[in-house]
Amino acid sequence: MSKRLIKKAKMPPYGGMPEVGGYGCATEYEIGAQRIAEAAHCILGSIAKCVNHGDDPIKNLPYEKGHILEELGIIKNCQQEYGRPLYNERVWRDPENEYSKMTIDSILKVSPQLSQTAINMRQQLDSSYPKEIYQVAYKSYSVINQLAKAMEKSIETQGNAFEDTLLKAQISDLDKAVQSLLNLI
Repeated sequence: MSKRLIKKAKMPPYGGMPEVGGYGCATEYEIGAQRIAEAAHCILGSIAKCVNHGDDPIKNLPYEKGHILEELGIIKNCQQEYGRPLYNERVWRDPENEYSKMTIDSILKVSPQLSQTAINMRQQLDSSYPKEIYQVAYKSYSVINQLAKAMEKSIETQGNAFEDTLLKAQISDLDKAVQSLLNLI
């Protein structure tokens, strides 16, 4: 019997993460956070489909490959696009502007909750999942967690969350984990 055929706990749909990370859409800066959080949420959804259906998660992987790659591409492209100063400078240029205020309020409300949810869900990952599946799920939660932390920090520093060194590292780690996973098929 293959090591992959171990019965495991079910993974919640979309890894238990909220759509768009829970962020609002008052400014493009906040929409950047939405897009990355949603893409990581979708990768977790594909992973959940793989582990929740049948005895062999790797057997389901070919059906999710295109979706996982598309969402990873969105994460990488959004990090680059929204890392441009154009997006965050609009918020900091006039923080009293109605839309800037809504963005700041949303980030301060949502980010701590999102970070904690990602940490909690990451800790609940079933270690009996195939290593490569586990790593993609773990790294997806790590991207969401670091995104939330970087967004919250950007409010304090008036910086750009998408240029956060740790966020970039987490995205790179997720990319590597996805490539390792897809090498199995």
